[in-house]
Amino acid sequence: MGPIIILDKSTFQSLSYREHIFLDKHFYENNTPILCMELLGDLSKYKSNLKQGKQKVIELSRKFGGSGPVTNYDYRTLCVNSLLGQPIPLNGRIVPDNYTPVRSSDGTDGGIIDLGPFNKAIMRWSVGDFREYEIILSKYWRELTKNISLSDLSGQLEKNYVIIPRVKKQEDIIPALNKFIDNTSLQNIFFNWILNQMQVDEKCYSEVKQRWSRSKNIHLEYFAKYAWHCTKVMLILIIATKSKLIGWKSTNLLDLQYLYYLPFCMVFASNDKLHQHLTPLLIRNNQNFISGKELKEDLGRIANKWSNYTERQKKLLAYALGSYPFPDKESIVYRLWKSNMKPWHPGSGNLAVELSDSEKQEANEWVNRMFVKVEGKYYPFQDFIDYLK
Repeated sequence: MGPIIILDKSTFQSLSYREHIFLDKHFYENNTPILCMELLGDLSKYKSNLKQGKQKVIELSRKFGGSGPVTNYDYRTLCVNSLLGQPIPLNGRIVPDNYTPVRSSDGTDGGIIDLGPFNKAIMRWSVGDFREYEIILSKYWRELTKNISLSDLSGQLEKNYVIIPRVKKQEDIIPALNKFIDNTSLQNIFFNWILNQMQVDEKCYSEVKQRWSRSKNIHLEYFAKYAWHCTKVMLILIIATKSKLIGWKSTNLLDLQYLYYLPFCMVFASNDKLHQHLTPLLIRNNQNFISGKELKEDLGRIANKWSNYTERQKKLLAYALGSYPFPDKESIVYRLWKSNMKPWHPGSGNLAVELSDSEKQEANEWVNRMFVKVEGKYYPFQDFIDYLK
């Protein structure tokens, strides 16, 4: 299992099936609802040619190689739960949409992650099985992307006479935002704004309002951390747009949804210009943003290198390396592993590969020499070999 990664649609569809295989080998992908909805939207991409749209979605769905990775909870559900006081982990972990907690007979807590609705849909789409409501939803989705304006997002703030700060350059956005969002008198406006944006139903709306009232209007950041993250994402877009640092497109609010999921990954890969402008302002210090183009090129190089080995060599590498990428300082995949995962050591590969003791030693020595050549470090493996005996 490698670093948790989220791909936007531009990156996902740019990867070949072969490159997806190595993505799955070296990363743990977080499948977002927005990616699935964008794939579904392609059903209606070719207007009156539904057959061509179906073929496009079939082609993209097959890149998942089955049911696809674990799907994250929808950001709206998480935001509402955050406003209701539920703690949402914001440290790079996936929040699965179909998780069942279990307790074993010895009292150990664990959980089962089953296929979610989107995972089941992906399997159907990959064989050309589309439901009538999905075709209707796809048409609605594409129409929606044409009719979203900036005022749909900022209108409520402007009605409350909130003055959006303007800045001259990108690096000024965060200082301006921090000063803006720290304004105590605006917390109630921010609260009502996020509540409105999340389209909370009547029952939840009442419960959230009561909780907010009991909190005596503390800063939204401390009231609901994940809801605050979503608020910041929207405010950064508004400031950047009002300051004319980025242009407005009707698809901006859809592209923005990927940024709501930033707390649930270690790596975000995208070729989208909006993401390139805004993501560096929102990621954690221990988080990485990379271009989808760079990821694709590196996965292609890794795939080519792997194909040059014999079947026996592949078996040795699978045992010693497992999911760990080839050591290569020029490789973005390797650098992401180094910054997010534990260092390689003998025993961290795929130990289920059937090899003799001498082959296991050969595999570990071979990979160890790879690391010595690249990193100048020696990874002692004799203790590990003694343990196997």
